[in-house]
Amino acid sequence: VNPTKLGTKRAWPPTRRCEMAKIDFSRKVQLRSGVELFNCTPHPVVFTDDGYDVVAFPCGATLQATPVRRYARSQGKVEIFKTEYLSSGEGVVELYEILEKAPEALILGSIISAKTYPGQVVALIPAEGYERETFARKYSSRKFITF
Repeated sequence: VNPTKLGTKRAWPPTRRCEMAKIDFSRKVQLRSGVELFNCTPHPVVFTDDGYDVVAFPCGATLQATPVRRYARSQGKVEIFKTEYLSSGEGVVELYEILEKAPEALILGSIISAKTYPGQVVALIPAEGYERETFARKYSSRKFITF
């Protein structure tokens, strides 16, 4: 894996010194499609997978990002800002470690993580019929978002 091609907005190596990430590689999930996945969110995720529910527990990586507020424009006396997310040193180390040990696996993260690490991290799409659920949400095991 070439760390400079991780799709991050920060150069490799991280500017801060980081120890190796504490990732539990035994938490890798294999979906019925044969695709392997690491859940890098802080909560368990339930997939509906060909009629079965598959739970992906967090692996310990969270792919942290650093928010930066940037001025976008003014409208009258109001200033409007946009938030951009930059990769963190810890997030880059986690991503690099997963890519090194499991290059074929999907890396599931939050929408923010997927935007911060475009092309490397995917985010969830609710399963059909669960789009408006809040507490009993299930996600598609065959469709993901990337940026």
